[in-house]
Amino acid sequence: MKIFRCSFWKTAFGLPVVIGLFFLTLLVVSSGIVEGLSYLEMVKILFIVYSFPFCMVLFLEFYVILLDDVLFVKNTIFPFWKKKVYFKDITRVNIVDHGGNSIPYIQIITSKAKLAWRYYLDRVSRKDLPELVAFLREKDIDVRTKGIDAF
Repeated sequence: MKIFRCSFWKTAFGLPVVIGLFFLTLLVVSSGIVEGLSYLEMVKILFIVYSFPFCMVLFLEFYVILLDDVLFVKNTIFPFWKKKVYFKDITRVNIVDHGGNSIPYIQIITSKAKLAWRYYLDRVSRKDLPELVAFLREKDIDVRTKGIDAF
């Protein structure tokens, strides 16, 4: 069993978002005090402001678990949101990393599915992606990569 997962603080939404939300909280609270808003109104504003980044993080927090014959792609925040695929059912796997601030994603194409969703791997470290590709290729899976230095 191999788990490809890094800590929250190494992700794209880790430390930058926490620091940004902290300063945004100070801004909203200080401007609310100046304008004479009540605490209930400030809590409503903070809830609306924080709901968008939280919803974005839900779609980016995936990591990969590889067992002997199964590939799992799981969400960190909602563990029940997962994709379980047997290696024998996989037709092709696309792993794309555009570099920069973009987040790499995996796309698992099976013979049974009509759609192939993109699972954004913000919880998988970029340095682990070549090892993930090598492990999948050892299992005789057609892995197509873009932007990853895989051998």
